[in-house]
This record gives sequence, structure tokens and C-alpha cells, in this order.
Amino acid sequence: MDFLVGFLQSGFSAIGPFFILLGLLIFVHELGHFLVARWNGVRVEVFSLGFGKKIFQYKKGDTNYCISIMPLGGYVKMFGDDPSVEIPDNEKPYSFLHQSVGARIAIVLAGPLMNLFFAIFLFFALGLIGEQVAGTKLGDIDSNTAAYTAGFRSGDNILQINDKTMATWVQVSDTISDSAGKPLSFVLDRKNEAVTVVATPVLTPTNSLLALRSEVGDIEGLSVLSQSSRVSVLDPLSPAARAGMMPVEQISSINGVEVKTYRDIDTQLERWLRGPRGPIEIETQEITQGDSHSKRKIVVPDFEPMSPDQLSQQLGFETTSLVIFRPKSGSPAESAGLQHGDRLVMANGKLLSDFSDLVKVVSSFDESHPPIELKVQRREGIKTLSVAPELTDAPGRQGALERRYTLGIMSSVEYTVSSKAINRYGFVDSVKLGFVKTWEWTQRITLGIAKLVQNEVSSKNIGGFITIGRVASQSFEMGIDRFIQTMALISINLFLLNLLPVPVLDGGHLLFFTIEALRGAPMSMRKMEIAQQVGLVLLLFLMIFALFNDISNYFNSIW
Repeated sequence: MDFLVGFLQSGFSAIGPFFILLGLLIFVHELGHFLVARWNGVRVEVFSLGFGKKIFQYKKGDTNYCISIMPLGGYVKMFGDDPSVEIPDNEKPYSFLHQSVGARIAIVLAGPLMNLFFAIFLFFALGLIGEQVAGTKLGDIDSNTAAYTAGFRSGDNILQINDKTMATWVQVSDTISDSAGKPLSFVLDRKNEAVTVVATPVLTPTNSLLALRSEVGDIEGLSVLSQSSRVSVLDPLSPAARAGMMPVEQISSINGVEVKTYRDIDTQLERWLRGPRGPIEIETQEITQGDSHSKRKIVVPDFEPMSPDQLSQQLGFETTSLVIFRPKSGSPAESAGLQHGDRLVMANGKLLSDFSDLVKVVSSFDESHPPIELKVQRREGIKTLSVAPELTDAPGRQGALERRYTLGIMSSVEYTVSSKAINRYGFVDSVKLGFVKTWEWTQRITLGIAKLVQNEVSSKNIGGFITIGRVASQSFEMGIDRFIQTMALISINLFLLNLLPVPVLDGGHLLFFTIEALRGAPMSMRKMEIAQQVGLVLLLFLMIFALFNDISNYFNSIW
């Protein structure tokens, strides 16, 4: 029942952004049909903003302009668009089906093209407004990576590459991607000191399913992501636990200074140590199994550290990469007694250093093997539990459900970008951005559709109105720049999908008219009726399939 309530709440909370996004995109699409129909002399009987009962209407000339009660897009009703209706000779110049083949193709093509032009406009507007993107400050650099060996360190800020100023991570990433096998000279800001590092990107297969290149230059371990300020507090005798902090907490500030990453915590504690000393005031929020907790302030009394190093650990903080987050209900983990907040220590006698170590143990499990023996740390001490993985259908890299062994747990770790920047352009560069971004994403989405047809990408990635609603709501909450970008991408999707040669879609009409142009005569009424019926069945099947995916994906992502 809780799942159903959460599902409905998720849907209703997305209604506003959903109507704005999809309604505007469909309205723009229909506006394209309307304008080109009028240009060709076709009589447009109705141009409605929305569907359903008309709440306002105004007639000018031959067209009834309406606002309907359901604000989801709109529609255009053209005179003479029904082949079963006889049109008098004197009215044929105003009839859609009595226009030349070229005019009909132009009218039908105008809808999808308006979606493409609208995407160009949206990316242009995004350039003028400014898009919030990752900055050039590096995230956590693992000591076992090529980036660390080359000389990069966590928190370094990339200022220049080969004497070219870097302002965003996109610029850094693009430069590295295009420079496989070429030494690059990086100028870094490390704690207010200039440092130069030379590194050579290695040609590496891309992980993105929509990548336009199969291989790009890469420096292993160079990342803009840092562990967030989420901490684990399991030592009951630690200053943090004695002050009242719970097993998993999200810290938002220390002594009034905002912290976003785990490294920020140590930075603020080092500042506290330098003085003036006193109680440590921590604003925090407990992270539990889905319950919402308001922020609260915890005051840790002044204490004497044993050393000036690793102050966060001396306070009682640990990273959360090995901390369990919300065991799935009914899973082997829950049945075995694993709890939210447990810290994984060992698996089958092997010390775990990262959550991926446990994934390797579970993936190599076989039914002939005994249950996996896990040692976990809780506030009351170390517990030893036996858990037998079960074969489940879990989403893989392509989105398809893959049969593999799982425990039903995930890590509490959360990542965030180390810094942010605003990507803003002048008018001319924004115009260029509109065309470049639209072309780039048209290629990517076309590639995605092709991989979907070739079964290289799972059909589980097909989403319907609920998915669009959730994406619209999430992007709206993230900011106007993300919402505009999302609208542009969906507009390109509508452009491409409407061109598919499926009867009842614009692409189907274009196919009929193209055949007519080649044959010199239209298809028979009977053939078109059969094609329309087949197209309608296919479209309904696709909508039902997408709705099934929406519901399935929602429940699979709840825990």
C-alpha cells in the first residue's frame, strides 16, 4: 500500500512541470502544422490549446481558436482531412487532401520540424541564461590510479591545459577526450600554489551508450566527483556519538560554515583546531530508511585530538562507501538480519575496502557454495551473519533485466561535484550553441533509437507519460537550466519519433504522400485504412508497453 501511495504522490507532484513541458512541446508541434497549412491556403477549422471541453473560444475568419480544459498540448483540425467526406469543387482549393503532394508533405513535415527548431531555440536560450555545470575542481583522486601517479591530488583546481584557460569540466573532459596519446600540460591551483602536471591520456573504450565515438582519451581516476558530506558514526564512545549523532548522518555545516564533501569536513575541523577552540556545532540530518528528518544542531564538546591528522575519524566519522543503505524488503539481506547503517567489514574472511569488493564476491557465488559469511560493524560491536544470495532480475548497463545473484543491499555513499560553474555565452555564440547542441543530441538520440531496434539497448529504457512526468519534475526542481535542457531533448525525441514511418504518425503520412508522388496516384482507401488500423494498434501497444515500464521501473527504483 505504501508503494501505491508513493507512486501516486510521485505522479501528482510532477503534474505541473509535466503539463508545462509536454503541453508546450505539443503546442509548438501543432503550431507548425497550422502555420504551413495557412501558408498553403488550407482552411484550418480549429486550432486548440489543450484537449477536451472548450473553456474559451474565439473565431476569427475560418478558424475557431480554443483553450480546452486539458492543458496537454493541442490539435489542429483542417478542412478536407477526411478522405471519406466528399468535397464540392468550389471548396477543393481550401481542402487539405486536395493540395499538391508537395504542399501536403510540407504541412505534415512542419510539425516535427517545429520541434527541431524549438530545440535550437531552447539551447540558444540556455546559452544566454547560463547553464550550471561542473567546475574544474577535482574530486576524490584514488592513490591507485594513473591520475594520482601523474601528480593530481584531491581538490586540485585545473586552471589551464596547454596554456588554454579552463572554466568548466566540460572543457577539461573534451580536451582530454580529443588528446589520446598526446602529452598535456596541466596548470593546477593546489592550496593557493601553482603546480604543473604533465599527463598523457590513454585511448579507452567509452562507457556511454549514446557516445558518438567508441574510444576517447582518458586519464584513469581523474574525476570531478567527491564523496558527499554523508558520514557513518558507529563508535559509541566517539565524541560525535556521545553528542547524539545517529549511525548515518548528512552534515550540512560545521561551526556555521557549509560543507558539501567529505573533504570539507576535515578542512573545517582543521580550522577549528587552529583556533579559537571551543565546542563544535554541527548542523546535520539523520539518513534513515525513507523517513524524512528535519535538520538539527548537534554540539560536540571541545576535545583534545591525539594528533592533528584525520580529525574526522577522531571525532567518530567514517566514510559511507561500505555502509548499507536500506536493505530491500524481503531480500536475502533483510532475512539474514542485515540492517540500515551496518558497516561491511569482511566477506568470507576477506577484508573489504570498497563496496565493489562485495559485488565481486556475490557475483562469483554459486548455488553449490555455502552462504556468504559477512562481518558487519554496529554500535554494539561486530556481528557475523550468513546470507545466501538469490538469483534475481536486476537492471544491467543497457537497462535490461539481467539474471544474476544479489543480496538486496546498496551502499549509502553519495557523490557530488566538487565545484560548479555557470556556462554563459554571448548572443552570437548562443546561436552557434543552439545549432551545435541540437545536431549533437539529434545524432545521439538517433543512435539510441538504432541501438534499441538492434537490441543493443534494452526496451526497458522506453518510458511513457509517467517517466516524462518524473523527469520533468526532477529537472524543474534542479533549476530552470536543467528544465530547459530536458525540454530541448524531449523536443528532439518528438521530432525523430514523429518521422518514423508508422501510420497515424506524421512519418506514416509522409510515407503515403511519398508513395503517391512516386506512383503518380494516391494509395487506395482500403490500403490506407488497413495501414492506419495497424499503426493505431502498434501505437497503443507501444503506449501500454511504456506504461508497464513506467510502473515496473518505479517500483524497482524505490529501495
